[in-house]
Amino acid sequence: MKFAGSFFTEIGAWVGGFGILLALAIVLGAFLSSGGDERSVTRLMTTAEIETAVSGITRGFPEVLDAAISQEGDDLSLALIVGDATSEAHAKELGNSFVRMVKTFGPDYTPEQALGRGAYSYAIIVARPDGSPIVEGAKGRSGTRISWQETQPPA
Repeated sequence: MKFAGSFFTEIGAWVGGFGILLALAIVLGAFLSSGGDERSVTRLMTTAEIETAVSGITRGFPEVLDAAISQEGDDLSLALIVGDATSEAHAKELGNSFVRMVKTFGPDYTPEQALGRGAYSYAIIVARPDGSPIVEGAKGRSGTRISWQETQPPA
């Protein structure tokens, strides 16, 4: 799997406000590499499915300020903006919860205890309000959990 690395740190310099979520989701999708089962699903999430997953994460966790989902084929890119006080460990928990909600309310296989395999590949970034990433991760279709990449603390 490939990660965007420091690119997300630089993106905050030219994108402001809540538009950063859309930019993060689009850029994250560009860096997502799929793996595992090579079948093509091509079922796009409906607006209602996206709204349900976004509403679930933003209403269920007060530290989540905003959320976004973008899709390109079988690749889903997820972005969360969380409060500055959110720790790396909690950011990973929030990322896992968001992927679980998307799998539950979207067209993918519903997860049980583990996220499990699925029909889609996921890339997720959990970032601060200024756009600086706390954690970045990815889960391929054949993967059963999110692989997290270490990020640099804010300067």
